[in-house]
Amino acid sequence: MAKKVTPERFKNIALFIIILTPLLVSQGCSSGDQLNSLVKKGKFREAASIYELDIEYFRKYRDKNIHNLKLVAENLNQSYEDDLQSHVTKLHKTSWPAEKTKWLEIKEELRKTSELLDEYNGYAILQEKDFRLSTYDSLQELVSEITKNIRQGAATAFLNFNHFGDESFFDIYPVSIEPRAFMSNHFKQLCPILELASTQQIEHFTFGPYSDALNQENQESMSNFYIGAYLREKTNNDRADFRIIMDSHKIARDRGFEPSEVPGVKLGFVQVVSEELTQFPIQLSKNLPFVVTKVDFNDIAVQEVSEGYDYVVIFHILEGIIERKVNSRDEISSSFQSGTVPVSNPNYEATRMQVINCQNRLNLCMSQYNSNPTFFTGYALGAARTQLNNAMLQMQNIPAYIDKPIYENYKYSRVEIGAKKILNVKCYVIDCVEKSYFSKDVSFTQKEDFTIFYGVNKNDTKLRLNTDTEQELEEWTNEAIVVTMSDVVERCKISFPEDKKPISLETVENEMRINISSVIEKLQSNNVTIFDPRFECVVVIINPTGTISSGFFVKPDIVLTNYHAVEGIKYVEMKTYGEQETFGKVERFDIRLDLALIKVQTRGKPVKIYDGIGISPGDTVDAIGHPKGLEFSMTRGVISAFRKIPSMYAPAADDVLFIQTDAAINPGNSGGPLFLGNEVIGVNTQKMVKTEIEGLGFAVHYSEVLKFIEGE
Repeated sequence: MAKKVTPERFKNIALFIIILTPLLVSQGCSSGDQLNSLVKKGKFREAASIYELDIEYFRKYRDKNIHNLKLVAENLNQSYEDDLQSHVTKLHKTSWPAEKTKWLEIKEELRKTSELLDEYNGYAILQEKDFRLSTYDSLQELVSEITKNIRQGAATAFLNFNHFGDESFFDIYPVSIEPRAFMSNHFKQLCPILELASTQQIEHFTFGPYSDALNQENQESMSNFYIGAYLREKTNNDRADFRIIMDSHKIARDRGFEPSEVPGVKLGFVQVVSEELTQFPIQLSKNLPFVVTKVDFNDIAVQEVSEGYDYVVIFHILEGIIERKVNSRDEISSSFQSGTVPVSNPNYEATRMQVINCQNRLNLCMSQYNSNPTFFTGYALGAARTQLNNAMLQMQNIPAYIDKPIYENYKYSRVEIGAKKILNVKCYVIDCVEKSYFSKDVSFTQKEDFTIFYGVNKNDTKLRLNTDTEQELEEWTNEAIVVTMSDVVERCKISFPEDKKPISLETVENEMRINISSVIEKLQSNNVTIFDPRFECVVVIINPTGTISSGFFVKPDIVLTNYHAVEGIKYVEMKTYGEQETFGKVERFDIRLDLALIKVQTRGKPVKIYDGIGISPGDTVDAIGHPKGLEFSMTRGVISAFRKIPSMYAPAADDVLFIQTDAAINPGNSGGPLFLGNEVIGVNTQKMVKTEIEGLGFAVHYSEVLKFIEGE
């Protein structure tokens, strides 16, 4: 048998022919001449390359070159005939279906046969029917028939294959199969086997030989099979309790699975909310196979939400509160540019002196030239004139005076605020089959620290602020706290099943109502002894700059104060009579009336605002506030008069109706209530201070206050 030509050698021969052909053509040699020359030399494979390079020529002059073409084909066929026949014989002995131990042998034989067929068919001359061996066609048909039979039997072989061993079906099966597409089409037929597999077998199948063949849907099914296998192994096919089910999910996730259900078990998760008791959104991240529903506390019916489930987790949100605390407040000295003053420009003065010097030099050179007009004195005169012109031009471009900055000293405040979201939850885990439940208190906390500067002058060039803003604090406040379902269940399951109680759905609902009542009572409670009950309505308002003013509750979570007490800020620190520190957000204000409403994170006792027409001068009134920082002080006086006075903060607007009183009102009283008995008739807002005047204070009239609160 002739020596075979490898693909690399064939490429080299073809390259040699490509280089040689133009040379031969230039010498008047045609492709037929080249073929004839190579045949005479016995170089049949090189001759085959000549044929391939100029097929159109040989088709056109076929008769002229037929003798040489037959010689080339015969020689090539002789070199392949024995090998082709050998593979025909071997494949005739191949039967299918075959034992798995024979698969690799069949696969190797098909691979070698295909390579031989490709090599034979690589010669263009042998692709012509007249020159091709019939053995080639027989072998080609035989390979196609065997491959077809093997492919048709792939599904059956796949189901009968042991997928839990070290070998992959796709690696050893005799014909090539695209793993992902095949697995996608036949996975359902394999499921009955996988459903009964052990956890170890499922892990091996999922992350071993078939990891690349499983699509997302298949992987989800494998995750669920793993859960089922885990529960079978832990319970000996008995009913699994809640703790084991949740353990199975944690272990499954740790192993890399993402189950979407528990085979044979239905789990419910009910999120019960009380919107009025939560100060921020709550986002539940569903990473466990629960059916999730969300209901309002007022609409909860435990019996209804438990129907059809094996286990139900009731996630009862009791309260979501935001705590803000000023950790530190520092007063920082700085300065800002308040203006400029013109001063002599030192550069201008230096240039002016240079002009004078150049002028003197020019005068000297001119005198020397006049007395001795030579080439050198003339050259010096020209140079002096040029220097003077340049100096004068430079002086024209320099201002005689420049602006010198004037700096003014001032102070601004740096406030360190610690913010915290606290979500308090009562969780109930109900076993709907065994009619039992247990409950557990759970809290979730999210913290953030903010550094905010107040009173910074925009012209302060020394300060380079890289701090938080009130806007960022507000955005954080409005962001949802994210609670993962797995975290909830992980905290709950540690109490199960030791704390299980016989179930009474009415008892669960009553317990939930009692919990809500306790939260509301806690928010409204105050444990200090109050010598005047009106004090519990009043708060201390602490501006970030450190100044103190007053305010009072007009609704359980709304405080009224003066606008000038919170001007330019969004959040204010507050303190109740019970020494409870809290925070508020400025919701609305009226500059003309000098009033502002603050939404407070805690609850307080609202005042009753007078709405009658029976007050008159001479009535005794009490002003409560914090004059000069003396917190919760009361001063008494009488109503002196009712007056309409231009607004101090919006003088061009309509006049404001005030109550004039001689009750002492000092800095710190601003924003506090003016009481007539137990009802508020005004908001203390200003005092006319002159050396010869005492006892002249003003409070915004209750009629103006009511219009503002009602949004008119």
